[in-house]
Amino acid sequence: MWKLKIGEGGSPWLRTLNGHTGRQHWEFDPDLGSPEDLEAVENARDEFRKNRFHQKHSADLLMRIQFNKDNPTRIVLPQVKVTDTEDITEDQVTATLRRALSFHSTLQAHDGHWPGDYGGPMFLMPGLVITLSVTGALNTVLSKEHKYEMCRYLYNHQARMVLNMLCCWVEDPNSEAFKLHIPRLYDYLWLAEDGMKMQVLDDCPGNLKFWYRHISKGAWPFSTADHGWPISDCTAEGLKAALLLSKLPPAIVGEPLDAKRLYDAVNVTLSLQNSDGGFATYELTRSYSWLELFNPAETFGDIVIDYPYVECTSAAIQALASFKKLYPGHRREEIESCIERAALFIEKTQAPDGSWYGSWGVCFTYGAWFGIQGLVAAGKNYHSCSSIRKACDFLLSKQEVSGGWGESYLSCQNKVYSNIEGNKSHIVHTAWAMLALICAGQVPTSL
Repeated sequence: MWKLKIGEGGSPWLRTLNGHTGRQHWEFDPDLGSPEDLEAVENARDEFRKNRFHQKHSADLLMRIQFNKDNPTRIVLPQVKVTDTEDITEDQVTATLRRALSFHSTLQAHDGHWPGDYGGPMFLMPGLVITLSVTGALNTVLSKEHKYEMCRYLYNHQARMVLNMLCCWVEDPNSEAFKLHIPRLYDYLWLAEDGMKMQVLDDCPGNLKFWYRHISKGAWPFSTADHGWPISDCTAEGLKAALLLSKLPPAIVGEPLDAKRLYDAVNVTLSLQNSDGGFATYELTRSYSWLELFNPAETFGDIVIDYPYVECTSAAIQALASFKKLYPGHRREEIESCIERAALFIEKTQAPDGSWYGSWGVCFTYGAWFGIQGLVAAGKNYHSCSSIRKACDFLLSKQEVSGGWGESYLSCQNKVYSNIEGNKSHIVHTAWAMLALICAGQVPTSL
């Protein structure tokens, strides 16, 4: 049976900057699991296979089966049901929130993070298998159980790391660099019923300009500190989380981060703002769009250089605005100038219909949520800002008869808002739209 391991090493070639905090990987143990556990796993796989054309995403049931034992629910709260004509009371909302928090607490790992997949398996897996095959490490690294799960995923559904690994092997198959890549492969493999698919404390060593690297000290990366690459919106969200946690009792959440680390996060955030006021992902937009002619990907466009995004820009505004409230004396003028320029970028990139194209979620609903939140964090509101009013009008124009919102992935592809087939509502899109409208103050009364 497969087991999700949290915060563990296990290889002399596996190096870490933070004791593997946040690391997650799956291991197969043939002796693990009771007959009931094994039956539950097989039932989850069978149900996914039967419904794979209607429900294309897994629910991470293998992880949930494991965590159901590791983190059992202490109190089972009843589900709140209301009719269409019934007034919703504060007690009903509170009970629902308590139930949701109880659920999410059972999915937290013992080191404090919430495990999950960010592997992009459909484009990562082929490169991984090809690289392991070319280097002769396929059977050494991947057990037969790994291969079974990879095949299961491909049957059900018909990146850079592996390319770096292949280059290291070409340079020297016995090099230390190649050997250091091998134990990290398991970090990229996530297992579910459909098959297998933290703050940086120092800058990259050496001459950053020579290696074309941006500063990274104080940033948060995509996953753990061992990932190492600074991400603008991950840094912003990490800073926001640290600031919010600092307001809670240390007895509950632990000691707050040292102010110096918060200053480092602000410094790297300010350094990532482009001349147009926007924020890209990893680095400044520092080259030419004609380089996209060399884009090797068949699926993804505009990936050769890093462009500014409404989501990253909004996240930076929110984080800096939150920081300014708690630390009003630290680099105040720079922060205010940054926020002002970033808000202007969001306003300038808004489409005539009031929408923003969201690049990191589906799609115009996602963009509108970030656009509105960024402008509100910058000090604007529904009455004083025409961009916010236009964005609210856009969202309200896409509301379904059911009262919800449901946007198709085709919006990303065609760059035109598209409803989910059958005009169905989706809980995530509905939540994003509601969060945006509430944040905007579109309705003057409390909801």
